Amino acid sequence: MKMRIFAATVLTALIFTGCSSVMQYADDAILYSNIWKLEKLNGVPVVAPGGKDVTLAIVAGLNSVTGSGSCNQYFADASVSGNKLTFGNLGSTKMACDDMNLEISYFQKLKEVDSFAVNMNKLTLYSGGKVVLEFSVLQKK
Repeated sequence: MKMRIFAATVLTALIFTGCSSVMQYADDAILYSNIWKLEKLNGVPVVAPGGKDVTLAIVAGLNSVTGSGSCNQYFADASVSGNKLTFGNLGSTKMACDDMNLEISYFQKLKEVDSFAVNMNKLTLYSGGKVVLEFSVLQKK
């Protein structure tokens, strides 16, 4: 009887461990297969100046990210491990636009990111456990 309870406990643990790794692979696939549109910065809905979306696309295999800050195109190194996500030095084009406030704030927040979560068609980026950037799927790659 004790052996059956032990075997059932071990089997249950293996099933849940397997499911979490399958979910991680699903999250990774969603993370890499979409272009993300910024919806909120520090919990505040984003209204992009001139109607130009702020976007993010993480490139699988190249450890990089690219996108639009609303005025300039940007690129950076990206490191993903489990739910950990960090961005390296950020580079961008150098166009001057009338309103650069959103882009400047966005670039600053990207530098602070240390983790992420994917839930359906939403990507949430965190810094120290606090939500800093929230995205929705703009388009599939």
